[in-house]
Amino acid sequence: EYFAQETSRKVCMAKRNLQEQGKFIGSKTSFGYMKNPNDKHSLIINEEEAVFVREIFQRVADGETTNQICKSLNQRENNNYSWSVYKICAILKKEIYKGTLVQHQTITSFYKNEKMQRIPKNRQIRIENAVPPIVSPELWKKAQNVICERERKKHEGIPENPYKDLVFCGKCGKSLNGGFIREISDFRFNCTKCKDGVFSKGKAINSLVRNHFKLPEDTEITKNFLNEKFEKIVIFDRK
Repeated sequence: EYFAQETSRKVCMAKRNLQEQGKFIGSKTSFGYMKNPNDKHSLIINEEEAVFVREIFQRVADGETTNQICKSLNQRENNNYSWSVYKICAILKKEIYKGTLVQHQTITSFYKNEKMQRIPKNRQIRIENAVPPIVSPELWKKAQNVICERERKKHEGIPENPYKDLVFCGKCGKSLNGGFIREISDFRFNCTKCKDGVFSKGKAINSLVRNHFKLPEDTEITKNFLNEKFEKIVIFDRK
């Protein structure tokens, strides 16, 4: 066990040293890049893919949504790639496209076969100008600003969810954080994991809680109150 532990520690140290030097140690490259055939720790631009990366960043910076871009790319003739909103959003989040190599994002113990753990951003290894940029830092930043402003408007006017982290599906145990639906001005808790999915609205849960404590109709139930009184609220059917 000691030998396995020491081997794991030495392997991790060797990889960490390479990361701090700005060397790429991953097995899979980001879309738009490929490993340098002359140096496996160096990345070069894959121009066939990079043209899509540049287009995505430019179109987002110009105000187009990821849904519009996804639909447009998939409708092109001779399209060799399958595009999804998830894939486009993943590209937009990566700093590598402005030349910053971010590594040491997860950690695990090789000799113990522990589960992979996420490393906080302030402890990740971030080396600028470690790879050739596909887009300029200015374009990357402009796209991020557009995304942040869009997210701000998306959540503008949405009240705090008093039932966050408290509601669970009674059939599969899944946590249901709930989403705010503007059309009905209420939170909706829907389990998509179960075959016949449990479902409830915030007002229905509010009513049940009020009845449980015999509270008057106009009583506002705050999150602090719920956290003091409940460990969890479990939904078993569709209400």
